[in-house]
Amino acid sequence: MLEKGINVALGTDGAASGGSLDMWKEMRAAQMLHKLKNPCAMPASVTLGMATVNGARALGLTRGC
Repeated sequence: MLEKGINVALGTDGAASGGSLDMWKEMRAAQMLHKLKNPCAMPASVTLGMATVNGARALGLTRGC
């Protein structure tokens, strides 16, 4: 999806995340899942962007940027 320009965001909602609102755990899980097949699949900067800038885009919080 990222290669096709689709906005991919990470988030947490508590109950579905094992009762935790820890974004660091979500970012780590995303990294580990992608690196199972290819260790160079997704750089940490992409994961951080998914948790910050892409999340803001998904919520419509980037007007004027």
